[in-house]
Amino acid sequence: MAKSNVMIIGPGALGKALGFLFFRDESVQFWGRTSRVIQTSSGKKAEVHCIQDQPFFKAVHQANVIVISTIDAAVKEMVQKIEPFVQPGQFIIHVSGSLNSALLSPLEERGAKIGVFHLLQTFHQDSYQHEQIFRNASASFVGDESVLNWLKPIAEKEQIFIKRLIDEQKKQLHIAAVFVCNFQHVLFDAAFKSTELPEQEVVRLLQPLINQTMDFMTHGGVMKKLSGPVKRGDWDTVKNHLKTLQDKPLQQDLYHVLSQYLKTALEQKDVR
Repeated sequence: MAKSNVMIIGPGALGKALGFLFFRDESVQFWGRTSRVIQTSSGKKAEVHCIQDQPFFKAVHQANVIVISTIDAAVKEMVQKIEPFVQPGQFIIHVSGSLNSALLSPLEERGAKIGVFHLLQTFHQDSYQHEQIFRNASASFVGDESVLNWLKPIAEKEQIFIKRLIDEQKKQLHIAAVFVCNFQHVLFDAAFKSTELPEQEVVRLLQPLINQTMDFMTHGGVMKKLSGPVKRGDWDTVKNHLKTLQDKPLQQDLYHVLSQYLKTALEQKDVR
């Protein structure tokens, strides 16, 4: 099969990882707000072309696949920018978890095939340096069947599981991902700041408990094996904990809110 001419607009953390790793067997061009050269740890280099330059519009016209991986706030602007140059049959993909596929509708009206491909993965600026960053990841997809069929063999090389959804389901899944990923950072930060012990020592002491909890959640139901003072109805302990946290208002508020959530979920028997 001939290589696709893939144009990635927005070479941030995700855009670079997509270009260097996910689409590694395709012909890829990076386009951003400034011209520069990016390089992987193995020495592979790529030029980032400036979207303000005239060749940008020629590149849009010639690309088989255009991936918009800008920040969410810039996606609509980019769609408007490329719309006059989009050709029938081109694949146009955005990768936002929160934005729906309707943003790409003007391009679909011009004959493009559209899709939203959202990887349930966390990325940082150096993610593209790690060859296995996509391995065994999951992703959601909303859009045209032909775009999905093009993505599937590329995803299979990295053993990525793709779930086809509708826009509202994708948005709900993105919210769920924020809870299990971003908010976990908050919980760990709160845990570390709730004690005067060194962070690494806290990690060492809590690691077995963290591993056990993750195992329970993935194999035994999220709440079915819940333990602790709220589950026991031990409100004296809860009050004691809140009193201990009185000089740490952020951690105290978080502890109170989560305790109330647990209490309500248990009363409603909303256990899964």
